[in-house]
Amino acid sequence: MRKYRTAAASAVAAGLCLVLVATGFALGADRCTLAPGRHDLTVRYEPLPSFKVRDHALTRFGALRWLGGGVLTSPNPHLGGLSGIKRFDGSKRLLSISDNGLWFSFYLKIDDTGAPVGIGKAWVGPMLDQAGQPMIRKSEADSEGLALRPRADGRTDYLVSFEGRPRIFVYRDEAAAADRKPLPLPADIRRYLGGNRGLEALAHATTGCRAGSSRRTATSRSSRFRPATTTRRPMPPSCLTAISCCWERRFNLSQGVGMRLRRFPTASLRKADGLTGTVLLEADLSYQIDNMEGLSIDVDKAGRVLFTIISDDNRSILQRTLLLRFQLMDAETAAPTAKPAR
Repeated sequence: MRKYRTAAASAVAAGLCLVLVATGFALGADRCTLAPGRHDLTVRYEPLPSFKVRDHALTRFGALRWLGGGVLTSPNPHLGGLSGIKRFDGSKRLLSISDNGLWFSFYLKIDDTGAPVGIGKAWVGPMLDQAGQPMIRKSEADSEGLALRPRADGRTDYLVSFEGRPRIFVYRDEAAAADRKPLPLPADIRRYLGGNRGLEALAHATTGCRAGSSRRTATSRSSRFRPATTTRRPMPPSCLTAISCCWERRFNLSQGVGMRLRRFPTASLRKADGLTGTVLLEADLSYQIDNMEGLSIDVDKAGRVLFTIISDDNRSILQRTLLLRFQLMDAETAAPTAKPAR
């Protein structure tokens, strides 16, 4: 009976969470009240004992190996609502954005195995509009997707997609105003935007940006999952080719919370629609997950392909900001399907 009570409690919590988010009952700051610039941030890290809630010894999940993860908290009410995340090559620094127009930067402490063990120096700052001012209105500041675009001078542009009023801003650095001219949205993307359909996912390839809306992306239309983020990363020589991944989430009353990671050969993304890819990981509330939104893929000095994933807690009292880390072991191994909690 305990098993069913636990599953039922998880389902009820997920349902309450959805209701609270829908009615706007959440903790923390829901709009930007920070002055321009970087503000020091204290972030606490509470490690998770395992990824599978009831099996602390299990570390292999389909094509991925669990390295570790934890819950992020802060006395600063601005921490929360995280979506896009990127880790810089040769650095332990993670850059993330929130759905109320904030930048978050923090250094991830890791051990020799690549497992996260803590958070170091961190800061938060407002994302500036084209006039150099913080974005106050939610419809203007609802940043969701983050991609990095190399520049000819060796530096990096930050590309940020917005869901409320769909557009893609270009930033030269985190303290700069957005470029005067946003990136143009392709016609086949603009057609599907509006209502509850916005830009959730963004990735940059050598041929330009790839964007996905909450209703249309390079995944099967029959899926009950929706895209949270996309990312592309060149692989080490042993993998032969670059890969693109789409991070999908499920967050509804009927099925509860779920997440799924799909892998696509980058060349296949030239197709217009209907791609299915290979499911590397799928999980429900029997795993340590929340409303997972941000994904970063990196290759360490040993040539290991690492996935760093972060959640959007919607600033709800029933949710958590989670940071999870996995290693890709076998890109051809499909993950077993996780059944929704009942």
